[in-house]
Amino acid sequence: AALRGKLAPVSVSAVPGIRGHRLRRGMSQEDLAARTGLSVRTIRYLESGRAGRPRPETTRLIADAFGLHGEERDRFHTQIAG
Repeated sequence: AALRGKLAPVSVSAVPGIRGHRLRRGMSQEDLAARTGLSVRTIRYLESGRAGRPRPETTRLIADAFGLHGEERDRFHTQIAG
């Protein structure tokens, strides 16, 4: 009841998915769009879940933009692509 109407602070490390990766790297949606060649709208839809499951090529572009390699890249792909 004490928190009603107020947002509790959330650690960026606790934010899941594409948005979490983006925030941990200090990137805006515009930055990620520019690095991937995707539109800001697509990034927004992917982060909100409105776009559904991304295509493998989209997941690859985003992983490249984040500089993910090896096991970290595999975990990202599994997390994002389901």
